[in-house]
Amino acid sequence: MIEKEISIRSNDVQLSGTICLPKETGRFPAVLMIHGSGPLDRDENMKAQQLNVFNTIAHHLAKEGFASLRYDKRGCGKSGGNFYKTGHFDLVEDVVNAFDALSQMEFCEKVFVLGHSEGCIIAPQVSLKRTSIAGLILLCPFADTIESVLMKQAAQLEKEFEHSGFFSKMLSNILGANVKSQRKLIDSINSSNAESMRNHFQKVPAKSFRELMSLDPRSIFSQVTQPMLIIGGEKDLQCEP
Repeated sequence: MIEKEISIRSNDVQLSGTICLPKETGRFPAVLMIHGSGPLDRDENMKAQQLNVFNTIAHHLAKEGFASLRYDKRGCGKSGGNFYKTGHFDLVEDVVNAFDALSQMEFCEKVFVLGHSEGCIIAPQVSLKRTSIAGLILLCPFADTIESVLMKQAAQLEKEFEHSGFFSKMLSNILGANVKSQRKLIDSINSSNAESMRNHFQKVPAKSFRELMSLDPRSIFSQVTQPMLIIGGEKDLQCEP
């Protein structure tokens, strides 16, 4: 396995990423990886969350004869830009530009796109812009609107806190992990033009959420012509299978 650091120009920012190749020489099918939500680096890690999702997948793919490209999201890791000023459609354009760059690399035979969580709604949008994409791999996708997904997540959190006793319920109210607070946040995002806003102790990328909430996932998926491999978890509480 061989890994190389690369830089990709995407409109006004430079994206820093890693190409992972099989140890053999030649041309290979390649996989472009698309992050889930949050300020994630190329391995889908952030300060409070070290999951090493994409580097693990990349290394396994290399052993099976696939190349891959993963990169730091805007404003994360070594990439330029500001995460909290980034919109969802900026992320779509970043993937389009990453796809174009990967497609032109001499080792690249064809490109599949792999999306995780939010990346699963970015992948089909990119496939409509770049019909030469060989196929889509969707890990933990959602077909409901993002507003519906967020409200279901809040209801699940509220339910879990209620079953954990008085202190946990009080903590839920403080952190805003309940349906009422989630509804208030969504309404605030939709009624604002702000790029970001504060919600309790967290900074929220409001622009990105507004653009996400404008999408109809079912309509987007219905337009995809490339083959799709869809993988979900039976006990996934974030994106129901």
